[in-house]
Amino acid sequence: MLNGLWILDKRVGAQSMHGFFETMSIPDELIQNHLEVDKKFDTMLEIRMTSTELKMKSYYLQDVDNKPYELLVPFEKEVLENDNTKRTFITCDRKNRIVMKKSICTLTCCAEVCDTKEIVLTKTLNLPEDVCEGPEMMRHSIKVKNFKTGKENTTIRYFLPLEK
Repeated sequence: MLNGLWILDKRVGAQSMHGFFETMSIPDELIQNHLEVDKKFDTMLEIRMTSTELKMKSYYLQDVDNKPYELLVPFEKEVLENDNTKRTFITCDRKNRIVMKKSICTLTCCAEVCDTKEIVLTKTLNLPEDVCEGPEMMRHSIKVKNFKTGKENTTIRYFLPLEK
């Protein structure tokens, strides 16, 4: 079940969101700053689901000021921000999978993003035994397509449960 607190496992999958940021045409200086923070701090993800609500909080372990975002599921929203339209559609099966699809237009790009968080069995990942700390991990797959440049990227990261 996805409910709980998760920590990025830096031994498996991508350690940072570098490819995602590059595809989104984020300036190199900002990407480098983010990479430095990724090296210094642990990335955490907190998920709380009920029958009508989904609360997620993504933050660095040492960052106490990050506010969670709360969503009703299924969720669909269209927002006009600074003359740019941002659409979000979220589905979840209330247990093992959350899919967030977003359409984002910024100053640097227009992109489609598909962000999936799902429980996977560690035995299906063909990982070394010293990496398998339990029967389950959370796979975070974030796929982005930048319509302005034509670039695409899929970043896959794995999280270990800290609390259920």
